[in-house]
Amino acid sequence: MAAACAVIAAFGGISFAQRTTLADYKNITLKKEKTTAKKSEIDSYIQQTQQQYQKEVKRAAKKGDVVIFSRSGTCKNKIINELHMASAQAILGKDQFKKGYDKQLIGMKPGQNKTFNYTYGKKDTSDHCAGITVKNVYEVPKLTDSFVKKNLMYDNVAAYKKYVKNMIETQKKKEAKSYYEETAWNKVMNGTTVRKYPKSIMKECTDQLDKFYRSSAKNQGMKWSAFIKNYFKTEAKYKSQLKKQAKKQAKERIVIQKIAKKEGISYTDKEYKKREKKLAENFGYQSVKNLEKNNDKSTIKAYIMKQDILKIIMKNVKYK
Repeated sequence: MAAACAVIAAFGGISFAQRTTLADYKNITLKKEKTTAKKSEIDSYIQQTQQQYQKEVKRAAKKGDVVIFSRSGTCKNKIINELHMASAQAILGKDQFKKGYDKQLIGMKPGQNKTFNYTYGKKDTSDHCAGITVKNVYEVPKLTDSFVKKNLMYDNVAAYKKYVKNMIETQKKKEAKSYYEETAWNKVMNGTTVRKYPKSIMKECTDQLDKFYRSSAKNQGMKWSAFIKNYFKTEAKYKSQLKKQAKKQAKERIVIQKIAKKEGISYTDKEYKKREKKLAENFGYQSVKNLEKNNDKSTIKAYIMKQDILKIIMKNVKYK
């Protein structure tokens, strides 16, 4: 939660009825995201887990092994920089590079060199040579009931795969929820027209953003002139960007206030303190005091209010 990108809201008695046309926030349609775990995603996760238990071996590489190698390439004794790899990794049998490439690695031992003809590019049929040097060979344990039970604390492979599937789908649903909320809110913002921005709101937003940037410069140990030059090039460009960001935040502030008024969203002191404490915990602050030290109160109130508004918006969303 940062002051520069957070919603900045006021809760005064300013009326925007004649200068703002609010979007229909209860009539939003979103495209339904797929949250089912694909077999390839499950296999990829399990494969990465298996590799955590791989053991280095000195024997010749075989299918299923992980091989670390370097590669150089030449054409008519001229070096091809695009073919050079100081260190690369291949899971033999997956053909992660060109099809058939793994066959060149299978049977090679650590420290062994090999040169073979290599076609570079889809239409390039000229004579290229690839030189491979195998550095390390790692044996990846097979996914068996005994391996799963010993290392992953599941009774069998089926139980572990079920866990992985549920974990991936839970994460996808979480990501989809965030995507839906962000997309719905953007639709509300884009669908709202503000014909005139009150000077008081613009000034407050501008001042808070300027305060944030100056604080950032101080935290980075930079002089203000150096900060401007590094991030904005000139003072004029900084002011132009500041005005643009302040206008965007001012619009969000107006939208929050108008919807909150329409929906009758308000908090008693007790309710607000409870929500603020929960917010501090969610963002990893040790106390409300630390939260308020890093975020002004209007930002905190706006964030809390926006979450309640999003619940109303999402409750009415239609999916296609």
